[in-house]
Amino acid sequence: MSDMSQSKAVSPALGGPRRKSPRKPEPKGYVPKADPPELLIPHHEITDKTWAAWDWPADHARLPSKVRDVSLILWRRDGNICQICGLKVDISLRRGHPGMASPDHIVPLRRYEAKYPTDHLNVWGNVRLSHLHCNTAHSDFDARLIAVEDYRTMLRNATLLFEATGQCPPPKTSRPGRQAPFVTPAWEAEILHGRPTGIFGQEWATPATEEPR
Repeated sequence: MSDMSQSKAVSPALGGPRRKSPRKPEPKGYVPKADPPELLIPHHEITDKTWAAWDWPADHARLPSKVRDVSLILWRRDGNICQICGLKVDISLRRGHPGMASPDHIVPLRRYEAKYPTDHLNVWGNVRLSHLHCNTAHSDFDARLIAVEDYRTMLRNATLLFEATGQCPPPKTSRPGRQAPFVTPAWEAEILHGRPTGIFGQEWATPATEEPR
């Protein structure tokens, strides 16, 4: 009896792991659905008039069911910049590329959905633009527990691996429930000098540090 009880899977509702449905292979000749052209206007061609006329969804409005639609709007709203690592997001990347656009929940659904209703978290005010790999790297914990430079290093390595092999394993930092920082020299430098910041539409710059006299 004890052996059977130990091998029995725990329901996600009781804190067990969530099961992912296997991805179905694409049919022969499959072509991804074309993105709306108005969402793909280069940022340098956007005028103040165009921006003011944009019909932004309200922060309290629920997200649409299609992840790609969410990513496209966030790509425009957040200025083409990943809000986790501060680098640009290539909106043309698709199908599992670590650098593709991904909506990141600021207050993570995964941490609470097993015990509480989370409909109020699945809204526009609780999502931001990110790379798929950056989103996966911080799992269900605060993204600030990993240094920006470490996110960038993981993204570069994952991109090289994906382009060479067509595959990319999940980041080692993506263990759910992390409570403590992922301490590295880059994280310690951020504690001393602050986290990189940037203005809308531009990649984040590392804070200037004073040279010791």
